Amino acid sequence: MSFGKASDLLHLAIMAAARYDGVGLDEIADEFGVSHRTAQRMTDALETLFQCEIRDDDQRRRRWKIREARLLHLPRHADSALEGLELAIRAAKDDQRLRHAAALAELRETLILQMKPLEARRAEAEAEAMLQALGHVARQGPRIVMDPDLLDSVSAAIRGPYRLRVIYREDRAPRITEPHGILLGGRAYLVARQPAKGDQLIKFRFDRIRSAEINGAIYRP
Repeated sequence: MSFGKASDLLHLAIMAAARYDGVGLDEIADEFGVSHRTAQRMTDALETLFQCEIRDDDQRRRRWKIREARLLHLPRHADSALEGLELAIRAAKDDQRLRHAAALAELRETLILQMKPLEARRAEAEAEAMLQALGHVARQGPRIVMDPDLLDSVSAAIRGPYRLRVIYREDRAPRITEPHGILLGGRAYLVARQPAKGDQLIKFRFDRIRSAEINGAIYRP
């Protein structure tokens, strides 16, 4: 899931824990106003971050249930959860949705309180570094729509930091890049170096990136 949907994931986890028989895809789609495919993506994220009991009901519909009594035992990827919450908080403030921003901030504090102090400091530092890399700023005008899978791959590479294999425009051969950040404005750009072409930072338009895959190689920023 994209970072902006972290609060939805927490909401879904609470639903899966609170309801006696868990939640199904139809209920998720109705609750969040999303497609069946997006509901499936949300359950994939739920399975990754929480210990879920998955079963089929008497109508052969799959359901997800969290039985851990202490729900916010929280995710293994707490830095990503903090990133998502912080992005959602900033977006709510930008839109003057102050009540939503306050509610999200409370969720963020609840998450931090469930973590050990050392883990909390590390996760907060990583989340802040990632937010800086994303270059999130308040801005007027339409929101930029970005492919969530592509954004997740690029974000994971920046966090690594790992080299990223990018297929750009009509290229047949991949470009090996070292991602340094994401520039948001009228368009979204990946800012990266191509080691084969020197140390100059290059901007790649997100809407022209056909695929991006981490190649496993760590680089020195």
